[in-house]
Amino acid sequence: MTDQRGAYRIPVRIGVYKITAELAGFKAVTRDGVELLVGQTATINLQMATGGVTESLTVTAEAPLIETATSSLGTSMDPRRCRSCRRRAATGCRSPCWHLETGPTIRGATPVQDRVDVREFQLNVDGMQVTSNLGTGNQSRYSNDSIAEFQFISSRFDATQGRSSGVQVNAVTKSGTNKFSGSLVGNFRNSALNAADPVLLQVVPYSDQQISGTYGGPIVHDKLHFFANYEYEHSL
Repeated sequence: MTDQRGAYRIPVRIGVYKITAELAGFKAVTRDGVELLVGQTATINLQMATGGVTESLTVTAEAPLIETATSSLGTSMDPRRCRSCRRRAATGCRSPCWHLETGPTIRGATPVQDRVDVREFQLNVDGMQVTSNLGTGNQSRYSNDSIAEFQFISSRFDATQGRSSGVQVNAVTKSGTNKFSGSLVGNFRNSALNAADPVLLQVVPYSDQQISGTYGGPIVHDKLHFFANYEYEHSL
């Protein structure tokens, strides 16, 4: 039920939803195709007209692109964009999607500087802070294939965040669905395929193998699901 103002609030996980409003003496209203991204607050207004309970109105439309519920400046990477930036490790790449796996690689971006109360970034996974407060080489690492989507906030943090002087990254892990599905990804690099170094005039030895696999599905249909991810890397 809505409150006295007719307002409602539903906390949900990321995904695409169908919202239906019903009340005796009014036509049922359905809003289909509402996609919610990580960290997003969508305003969905449903106007109900008087009529019989058997009458209904269905509206299919996307949620507005402009975020009106918060003043934070940032961007969200949905699952389609996460898949497109998977495995990009080019020199100088600043993709946050890659940093979720390897940790912060930008020079000077350490969680704690000379003062304990100065932190340049914070990483949250499924609503929990996982950033290490001490040291620079022991940050949590996550496989790109296990991340469903993430939000990169650069400034104007709200009261639920703002525990760093730099950026905030809010990531959401993948989950199983009512269908069994998985993926298998492999990256292989070997100096046998490289040209000779122009300075050393010889091929610099290098070898790297990276394999990642995922699998998920239902345990109890519509109620309980599982998802697993494994990644292995060997380099010389």
